[in-house]
Amino acid sequence: MREAYELIKSSHGMVGVHGAALTHLLFLRPGSVFVQVVPVGVGWVANCYGSPAKAMKLEYMEYSIDVEESSLVEKYSRDDLVLKDPVAFSRKDWGVTKKVYLKEQDVRLDVNQFRNHMNKAYEKAKLFMDLNG
Repeated sequence: MREAYELIKSSHGMVGVHGAALTHLLFLRPGSVFVQVVPVGVGWVANCYGSPAKAMKLEYMEYSIDVEESSLVEKYSRDDLVLKDPVAFSRKDWGVTKKVYLKEQDVRLDVNQFRNHMNKAYEKAKLFMDLNG
């Protein structure tokens, strides 16, 4: 834990896919950039990191993946409610939602699309680096 704290505290930013490990954002310094990659169907719960990040005065950014960046596209038809309307699907049962969107899904970023987002994050981190070293 100490090594994680020291590494993150000395960083200018952190990027991660929505999940429990993002609680490490607590070790970031105010002004650091925090990018949360939000999988399909998880947007409504992503705020559990977004709100604290903003309250901690982090430069918070979200990258919501497209359906094509999700492994669910290989398991379900594009017309399936799972992909077509995750909000409607998630109303059914939290257990099913957790299983499908949080356990079964892998994120496969489109690096070209993600690069644009990361360039913006770098610009924010650069400002922080210039001010705080």
